[in-house]
Amino acid sequence: MKPIIILTALACSSVLGQTVYQVPAGSQDNQIVLTLANESPNAALEGIAVRPMNVLKAVSIISANPVLKSIPAKGENEVSFRFNVSREARINAQDTLRFLVSDKSGGTWSKSIIVSYTPPATFALDQNFPNPFNPSTSIYYQIPSPSHVSIRVYDLLGRDVRTVVDEEKAPGLYEARFTATNIASGTYYCRMEAKAGNGNAFTQVRNMLVIK
Repeated sequence: MKPIIILTALACSSVLGQTVYQVPAGSQDNQIVLTLANESPNAALEGIAVRPMNVLKAVSIISANPVLKSIPAKGENEVSFRFNVSREARINAQDTLRFLVSDKSGGTWSKSIIVSYTPPATFALDQNFPNPFNPSTSIYYQIPSPSHVSIRVYDLLGRDVRTVVDEEKAPGLYEARFTATNIASGTYYCRMEAKAGNGNAFTQVRNMLVIK
C-alpha cells in the first residue's frame, strides 16, 4: 500500500483553515517537516527520496533532497527542508510548494503545501549596505502596518542633509537608495521615523560612512 504524506509542522507559521500556512516575507531558515507513513502491514519501503518539484521566485530551499533508508511496515519517519523567503515576496500573495516522493521500487507520490506571505511583525531599520559606501547604498526597512514613514540623513552636527523617504507606506519590506552626491566623506546618521494609524510610533538611527 502507498504511504500517506502528512504535513506535521511548518516553522514560523500559523494555519489558515487546514491547508494554507503563513510565513513572513523576508524570513530566513524556515522549516518544513513532512511525516511519511507506510500503511503496508508487512512490507517496508526502501530508499525513500523527497525533493521539491517546483521553483518559486519568492522561496529558496537551502537544504533539500533528504533520503531515508527505509520506513518499516506500519511505521513513520520524518524529513525536513529549510527555506528562505525573499524580501520581494508580495504581501498576502500565495504560492504552492510541491514535493515528489519516490522509493526504490519506482513508486512515486506527491505533496502540495500552500504558503501565504505575511507582513513583518515589527518596525525595523536595517543597516544600510554597502557600508562604508561610495557613491550609493541601499537602506532597508520594514513596516508591519500602514504608516507614514520618514527617513532622513543627518551629519554629525545634526544638520538635515537629505530626505530619502517621506510618504505613506503599506505593510511590507522596502529598499531605498541613497546616493552621496555633493556630500563629503565622513560619518552620517540615517534616522527612520514611522507613525502608524493605530497610534504606534517608531524611531531608529543607523550610522552611515561615506568614503570618497
